[in-house]
Amino acid sequence: MLGSRRNLKSEVVSVPVASEPRDYESHLQSNANIVSGNDPANSVRPISLKEQLKDWALKHKPSRECCNDILAILARQNLDVPRDIRSLIPKKSKLVIKSVPPGFYSHFGIEKQLMSFGDYVSQFEEIVFDINVDGIPLFRSSRVQLWPILIRILNFKVNNILPVGIYIGKQKPKDLEVYLLDFVQEYDNLSKTGICVSNKIVKLRLRAVICDAPATAFICGTVGHTSSHGCSKCTQVARKIDQVLTYTTNSDKLITDEDFTERRLKNHFSKKFRSEASPLETLNIKMVSQIALDTMHLIDLGVVRKFLIRLLNNKTSLEYKAPKENLSTISTKLVSLRKYIPLEFSRRPRGFEDIVHWKATEYRQFLLYTGILALKGSIHDELYYEFLLLHCSCRLLSCPRSYEENISLCQNMLSLFVENFPIVFKENSVSYNVHSLLHLTECVKQFGVLQNFSAYGFENYLQILKGYVKKPQCVLKQIYNNVKHENRRISSQQEGFVEEKNRVKKFVTSEYIFSTKFPDNYCFILPDIPLTIKSFDKENNLVIGKRFLNQTHFFSQPIDSLKLLGICLVDENINDLEESFPTSKIKCKCIGLPYQNKILLVPILHGCF
Repeated sequence: MLGSRRNLKSEVVSVPVASEPRDYESHLQSNANIVSGNDPANSVRPISLKEQLKDWALKHKPSRECCNDILAILARQNLDVPRDIRSLIPKKSKLVIKSVPPGFYSHFGIEKQLMSFGDYVSQFEEIVFDINVDGIPLFRSSRVQLWPILIRILNFKVNNILPVGIYIGKQKPKDLEVYLLDFVQEYDNLSKTGICVSNKIVKLRLRAVICDAPATAFICGTVGHTSSHGCSKCTQVARKIDQVLTYTTNSDKLITDEDFTERRLKNHFSKKFRSEASPLETLNIKMVSQIALDTMHLIDLGVVRKFLIRLLNNKTSLEYKAPKENLSTISTKLVSLRKYIPLEFSRRPRGFEDIVHWKATEYRQFLLYTGILALKGSIHDELYYEFLLLHCSCRLLSCPRSYEENISLCQNMLSLFVENFPIVFKENSVSYNVHSLLHLTECVKQFGVLQNFSAYGFENYLQILKGYVKKPQCVLKQIYNNVKHENRRISSQQEGFVEEKNRVKKFVTSEYIFSTKFPDNYCFILPDIPLTIKSFDKENNLVIGKRFLNQTHFFSQPIDSLKLLGICLVDENINDLEESFPTSKIKCKCIGLPYQNKILLVPILHGCF
C-alpha cells in the first residue's frame, strides 16, 4: 500500500480552487488573413520581395544553386531581384577565432547581439536574461561537437534566444575558465556600465543558469550528477544499491549560497574549484539559488521516461506488474488519440514500440494530457495513483494564476511521489532526477511557473544552429554568417478573426487558435462552461456554440480533477440550443478525448514549458 495516501486526500479540502489556466505564451503562426479589431494603423509594415526571399533562404536553407535558379525564374518575370543569392545574404565577415583546447571558440558578443535589434532595446530599462550551455553533436560520422553559450532575453516574446559564443571541438572544452573568459569579461563590464541605445543606458541582469545536470556541473565547477554528492540543492549522499546510485526518499539539509561560496562542502566541488572560485562566481551569481533545475531534462526526459521504461520492462514490484496485453492496450490507445490532438501540439502520440525515439515534448504530452486516459484501467490502481501525483503537481505548478497558492500542496504530492517510487519500482529506482523533485517547488518560488526555467527554447535553437552548417569546413564562419542575418524584426502577435473564403473560420489569441473544425473547436467559457464551437460573429465579437452537459470529475484522488485542474468528463450528446458568448469570456482551449461514451476535456497548457 502506498504511503500517506489518506493524509494527502484530507489535506486538499482547505486548498483554494485554482483560477483559470490562462496567460500562457505560445508562438502561434498563421498564413491566413487575420482580421483584427485593432486600428489599421497598427498593421505590420509591408515586407519587400528581396526581404521575403532573404527570409525564405534563411528559414529553409536551400543550396546556393537552388536559390540562384529561383532568382533566375523571378528575373525572367521582370521582377527586381539579384542574380545571385549572395547579393541578398553577403557572406563576408570578420570573425575572430581563438584556440580553446581541444578545439576553437568564437565570441559573438552580448552587446553586439542585442544591438542587432536596434532601437527596440531602448524600450526597456533593464534587459533580463538566462544563460544556457550545452553540447550537441554536429555530424553522425564524427566526434565533432558544438558547445554554444546561449542567452534567452526574458523581455522579448519572440526572437529571444541569442548565441553569444560558440565552441567547436572533438571534446568539450577542457579548461572552463578559458572557455567562459570572453563571456565573463563582457558581462562583468556590461553589468556595471549597461548598453547605450539611442542615447539611453539599458542595464543588464542575469536571472538564472538553465542547463541539464552534466552541463550545470561543468560550468559551476561541481561534481557530476553521477557522483554520490551529486545533488546541488541538499547534502544528501547517494549510495549504490545493486550497482545503481540511489538516493533516499527524503531531502537532507539544504545547501545555501553561503555554503557554496565559503566551500563548506568540499565533496560537492570538482578538484580544481575546491579552493578557488569558478568563473560564474566572479560575476556575483548566487551559485545555488540562481542555478535552476531544468524541467525538460528533469521531468520529461528524466522522471516520466523512467516511469514508462520501468513500466514497460516490468521493473516494478511484483504486485504492480502489468500484463503484456495491458501494455499493448495502452500503446494502442495512444495511437488512437492522434486525430484528437489540436494544432497547438507539434507532435502526435506514438505507440510504445517507438518509445526509445520519443522526444521530450512527447513525454510532456503524455504526462499532462494523454497519460491519464491511456493508463486508466490498464495498470494497477496504486501505480496509476503514483502517476497522478506527478501529473497533478506539474499541472498546478504550470498555472501562472494559481501556482503560488498551490505550492504547499504540490510539495506534499511530489514528496509522496518520491516516497512511493521505490515501493512501486523497487529500492534502487530513486535516481538523481527522482530525488530532485523534492527541490522543484523551491525553484518555482524563485523563478515562477515550470516553463520559466525550462531548456525547451534553448534545445530548439541548438537544432537551428546545427542546420546552419552545410559542410565540415569553416563551421564557425558558417554559423556566424547565418546568425548575423537572422530575422531581428520584432512584431507583435496578430490576434483576431481569421477569414477563409469570406467566412470566419478561426479566432486567434496570444495563447490559442480556436476553430469551427474538430479537434480545435473545444473550449471553456467563463466561469466553467464547456463548449463546442460552431461559428463566430465577427461584427459583434462573439463565439457561438453548443454547451456540453453533465460535467463530472475524471478522478478524485489525489485531488479533485474538476475543481482544481478543470479536467472533466462530459456527455457526448450536447445541448441542442446554440449560445453566444463574447470572445473575452473564452477561458481556455481544451482537448476532447473519447472515454466510455463520454468526452474527457483537458484544458490545454500550451506554452507552459
